[in-house]
Amino acid sequence: MFDFLTKNFLVLSAMVLAAASTFTMLFLATYLSLFDWSLIWLVEYSDLTKFFLLASALLSFLAILSVQVIPQLDMWMNKNLRYRRWFLAALLLILFWQPLYGLYSDVRSAGNVVHNAPAYSVLKLICYIVAGLMIFAFVRHRPHWLARDWPKMMLDTGIVAIFVGLLGITFAAYVKDESTLSRTITTKAHVYKNAKIILLLSHHIALTESNRVIVVPTSEITEMVSIQNLTN
Repeated sequence: MFDFLTKNFLVLSAMVLAAASTFTMLFLATYLSLFDWSLIWLVEYSDLTKFFLLASALLSFLAILSVQVIPQLDMWMNKNLRYRRWFLAALLLILFWQPLYGLYSDVRSAGNVVHNAPAYSVLKLICYIVAGLMIFAFVRHRPHWLARDWPKMMLDTGIVAIFVGLLGITFAAYVKDESTLSRTITTKAHVYKNAKIILLLSHHIALTESNRVIVVPTSEITEMVSIQNLTN
């Protein structure tokens, strides 16, 4: 494997760059689709560089973690250990307890006018399910990756793309419906109260207030104030 990496370093680097750029744009496109998809035209090369660096750092951490965890998980899954099924059931219950309980709470409170629709909880649960399927696929297809089986590798990459798209939509639902962090944004011409920031770019800021999506040049902003409930 190391010999393959050294001989094909340039090709692999180009593939990683293309994948990271594609996943970054996919995340942005799905994230902005819940607000206004045309906001994506505000993103410039300098902004993409920042997003790409953040995505690269996250992907690097996940890659290192997967290299350490997936082989051990693969070995453990192939062993006929006692109580393995019960352990897997308990692990799944622990992982899915929080999103399932959140969805249950949202459904119970659906009649409350101050409570948001359970869209975020549903999307979060779907993200957990797809993440579990993604880990399962990577564990099962690990020999195919070592053998450079391109059809299986493309299938797993497609699952990752679906997961990234779901993450974008889920994060947008959180910002739109669940997030309680609002700001008072003062510009040279107007004051926006209870505003939520959608995008903060080099030359523009996109925010939402009272079901409106507003784009303001960053140079026009004079003050941003956020109120947080801090407990000792």
